[in-house]
Amino acid sequence: MSSIMASSEVERDLRTLLNQIQRIAPSDASVLIRGGTDSIRKAFASKIHALSSRHNAPFVALDCDSRNHAELERQLFGTQSEIDDSKDSNNHGLIIAAHGGTLFLDAIEACRGRLQLRLHRVLDQGRSYERKGIGSMSANVRLIVGTVCDLEELVLAGKFLDNLLYSISAATLRIPLLCERQEEVVQTVEHLLQTPPQ
Repeated sequence: MSSIMASSEVERDLRTLLNQIQRIAPSDASVLIRGGTDSIRKAFASKIHALSSRHNAPFVALDCDSRNHAELERQLFGTQSEIDDSKDSNNHGLIIAAHGGTLFLDAIEACRGRLQLRLHRVLDQGRSYERKGIGSMSANVRLIVGTVCDLEELVLAGKFLDNLLYSISAATLRIPLLCERQEEVVQTVEHLLQTPPQ
């Protein structure tokens, strides 16, 4: 197969995905992006946000695999000073930082145990968590997650909550193995993201 043919098939597959994005973007449904590289998953998540009604609000992205569990929980849900309960002393976390917009969590499989429960509560109840002296923190966010793992296998192994998987996969985008030269894929994605999906 020639490189021209390969590039043509890459572009065709990416245009198919972008057409899916155009259909998914207007809703507030959570989206699970499977496959691809971290940069490609983030590019698609950003495109979904840009085409949504939330496009003027924040797009916040976090690579969950780059943090240990405790740090990841602090970044998502924030910290609170034990000395000063004033708002200025609170780091409310990325969930609140993305309020009104979109939160993209890549490598969602890195979230374990209690953190999965807290994320499910955000999606199920429409709020993040209770904060002493503040009460319930509203979390009006659209959640997009990315993974290269088989989450269904993790569910069977008891390492991922089945109800969380259900909540994060209202819509699913599958990125195929497009070609061996990932830099070409990234360039093609960047080019196509500059034009409306067909």
